[in-house]
Amino acid sequence: MAHLSKATHKFLSPLSSDKEYRITAWLNIKTQFNESINKYEQMSDAQRQACEDVYQHMVREGIELSITLSERTAAQDVREFPKAAFIKLFVNKPYDQNRTASFQPTPDPGHQAPPQEQQAPRDYTQEIEDSGW
Repeated sequence: MAHLSKATHKFLSPLSSDKEYRITAWLNIKTQFNESINKYEQMSDAQRQACEDVYQHMVREGIELSITLSERTAAQDVREFPKAAFIKLFVNKPYDQNRTASFQPTPDPGHQAPPQEQQAPRDYTQEIEDSGW
């Protein structure tokens, strides 16, 4: 049984197998939706800390997320849904106050994230606000 799932999802635009995509994920605790501002309420400090604790545990243990994207069909058995993609998400290294990676876990030589280009820090304020952080 999968630990996380979503029964249905519609993409904002068609995906293409000849393009590369960036995939990001955040840990969140569901909060109340505020109709007046059309957004979810911000998480409390305790909720943010709970997410941070889970994240730190994932870093320490080298936990990765494996995602299977399947096309939903009329099949009764979900195992019959055609597989569209297999995606592995790797936990990002934590940053110190200077936005420098501050934790270097001992990697498992058989399961290392592919090399990634270093980029200047990005302002995630809007994305974080939209996600409830």
